[in-house]
Amino acid sequence: MKKNFEFKQLTLEFSSNNLEVLEEKNYLFFLSKTYSTVPLQGWKIHISSTLANSKKIFFEVYKYCSNNNISFKVIKNYNLLKHINNKDYSRSQAGKFITLYPTDNEEFIKVTKDLNKKIGFLHGPYILSDKRLKDSKNIFYRYGRMRTLKSEVEEDKLSMTLPNGDKVKDERKPYYINYDFVEDPLNDNEDPLDDNEDSYLTNNYQIEKLLHTSARGGIYEGKNKSNNPIIIKEIRPFILSGTDKTWEENLENEISNLKKWSQYDFAPNYIDHFTEWEHHFIVMSKIEGYSLAKIKSDLSNAYINIEERNELYQRVDNIVKQIIEIVKTLHNFDYVIGDISINNFIINNDDQVFMVDFENVRKVYDSDGLSIGTYGFYPKKGMGNIGLKRADMYSLGLLIVNLFVNSNYLIDIQEKLFKKNFEVACKNLCIPNYIKTLILTLLDIERDISPEHLLSFLKEKNEIQYIIGVELSNLNLDNRFIIDEKYIRDLVNISTDKFHEYEYIKLLEHQKLSLESGAIGYLLKSINNKSINKKELVTSIIKLLEKIRMTNKKGEWFIIDSFGGLNPYLLNGTAGLIYLFQKIRSKEEYKEIFCRFQEEYKEILETINVTFANRCDFRNGLTGIAFVLIEEEIYLKEKKYNIESILETIISYSFVDLKEVNYADYYSERFSNTQVKEIGYVYNIYLASQEK
Repeated sequence: MKKNFEFKQLTLEFSSNNLEVLEEKNYLFFLSKTYSTVPLQGWKIHISSTLANSKKIFFEVYKYCSNNNISFKVIKNYNLLKHINNKDYSRSQAGKFITLYPTDNEEFIKVTKDLNKKIGFLHGPYILSDKRLKDSKNIFYRYGRMRTLKSEVEEDKLSMTLPNGDKVKDERKPYYINYDFVEDPLNDNEDPLDDNEDSYLTNNYQIEKLLHTSARGGIYEGKNKSNNPIIIKEIRPFILSGTDKTWEENLENEISNLKKWSQYDFAPNYIDHFTEWEHHFIVMSKIEGYSLAKIKSDLSNAYINIEERNELYQRVDNIVKQIIEIVKTLHNFDYVIGDISINNFIINNDDQVFMVDFENVRKVYDSDGLSIGTYGFYPKKGMGNIGLKRADMYSLGLLIVNLFVNSNYLIDIQEKLFKKNFEVACKNLCIPNYIKTLILTLLDIERDISPEHLLSFLKEKNEIQYIIGVELSNLNLDNRFIIDEKYIRDLVNISTDKFHEYEYIKLLEHQKLSLESGAIGYLLKSINNKSINKKELVTSIIKLLEKIRMTNKKGEWFIIDSFGGLNPYLLNGTAGLIYLFQKIRSKEEYKEIFCRFQEEYKEILETINVTFANRCDFRNGLTGIAFVLIEEEIYLKEKKYNIESILETIISYSFVDLKEVNYADYYSERFSNTQVKEIGYVYNIYLASQEK
């Protein structure tokens, strides 16, 4: 089916055209030579259609009207037809595909009967403002305004004149109005609505209250025979669900979902489904409670009271966790919700969250019938293709936003406007930082995120751990990759097959102290070389540390390499010296040396400075610094070195390209796979250290 077929295209199939064509924004008007004789008010004919039969209906109507000089208007194209047949369209106007304007009652009777023979057997939505023609499925009529005069003011164009000359408004209601000043020309026509009081609906259920109504039908509150509270959902045939599928086509899916998820404590119980006249009904248990919108109302009243506000934020935390658990449960079975919005969840008096709308829930591979969701709660235009589970997570982010402020409705208009509005809201409403972090991560579609990540974060409320968890989920890491002492020794560009003291002395004299190619690297390789004399090695270690003690201190950094100047990194800076100290401390035969220079070591740790660091890699960047400081915190069994701040800076260097996380810094456009793995390993040892 062509995406947006223009109905005007079908008129090209006719060699002659007796109708003048006028084109407006949404309609095509086909006016006959007798249009001026159409009365200002009278009996007009409406025809409804489905997408599937709309071409046939238009073709037959155009052919008939052209041959018989009947004026009419039609919706211009498929997209507009989908719009007027959608559940969110005006109930009084929904389904009006074609409108015909007979010149008098006699022509009205003839046209309705003729067209009924040609197209009356074809299906279309029931037009609520009209009466349906007897024995027809898609032809309707009503008395109302037909034509306007240029001389009329706008108010008069919407009015009808009574026999006594008074004016009354031409009411367009979602029900048929039987005016007492005119007589139905089809007086033998029966109103097709079934008024039989002895029905399955009335015999089994008592409707007490209308909760919501749309072109699709109503949602009612009532009771069953056992006097238990129930919800009854009405589904009118041939109304679209937001896609090219009708709600009827989705009915089986919704019933199946209710039956499946009723076994979980977050869903209402399925009770019944049946068809009454032409409408379908689903019955489920009523959840006593209130919508999430009340939380936002409560929050707006509590901003001036800090104690009350903090208590409400705890409630929000609990509610969000429950919604994430619901999403997690469905995703684990490879179902997606498809419509995560503030109106689809209810909270009872114990703050237990229930999901009450399952009409869009379906398997990830069954997305054909998935509607786009509720405005303000679905991924913005221009996002490209994202997975349905990720789309759920994005919608969850917008839902959390909406618990505090209506910024979510701005995101489809302009993302910058949304962010600005949301930032102001965070500041003015004192939204906790961890909730802000949660929201912004959910709305960053380049980041893969799972419900498990969210729940872990909310449990600890540790922002950096959560961010790192998200970062790790987006890194393509090899779990076998580790950074141990051997890995770092292999980074040293010095051979120590045989220890040469004179070479070592030369390194010290020339201030070549680095781990990569200086005295630190020489010693790091030597302390694991069994062929080297331990006594000589101890002497060499002491010489290095004495040199550092006596001559090497300058400002906030230690000069590790005469060519590298001052730097805090691993291969050519202070972090390499710290690593050597840690290895000396870890080996029994060298512990005495460590104790001798312990104060210098503490001073080096205190003076390491990352303020001006402009690299984030492991070997000569912030990741290497984080590596040695994490090792130190593990040894001390206390948090001391603000590692979180360093890790946040490392993450700030990251970017996502083709769904893959990489890093770039002052010197590099893109890191190698090994560099990325090194960063990922440091992330992992940090997370592991926090669990101890």
